[in-house]
Amino acid sequence: QFGKWSAKVYLTPESLEVVRDLQLKGLKNRLRKDDDGYNCTISCPPSKDTKTGKTITFTAPTVLMKDEEGKPVPLTVPVGNGSKGVAKLEVYEHAVPNSTSKAVAWRWKSLLVEELVPFTPTKDFNEDELKAASGLADQKEQLF
Repeated sequence: QFGKWSAKVYLTPESLEVVRDLQLKGLKNRLRKDDDGYNCTISCPPSKDTKTGKTITFTAPTVLMKDEEGKPVPLTVPVGNGSKGVAKLEVYEHAVPNSTSKAVAWRWKSLLVEELVPFTPTKDFNEDELKAASGLADQKEQLF
């Protein structure tokens, strides 16, 4: 969504305290609260332009699940809403524009899915996404 890899995550009481501490250090990510608890968005852009004109590229967050032996292995199926897991974020310091102060931000690095809820388009897509995906499975393969 919005040209980056992103996920809405619900926080445990412990992770909520970590986020609040980071907000005191300048983290701009908004906390929201709904019937299911506190949540926020984690994300990672495919690339970022630096002030020096260089472009830094990032890989997609690694998504893993434990195998029968308990070892993390790549997850090859889509993750549905309601799945549970642990996200790894890279926290970094950056300069605040037009200021001499510093703040922190985070970048989503990986996800270990502990309880997988299968992805279901009718449940996990919003109305616009459902409309955009409608009929795609019926189309012939096309080369671009």
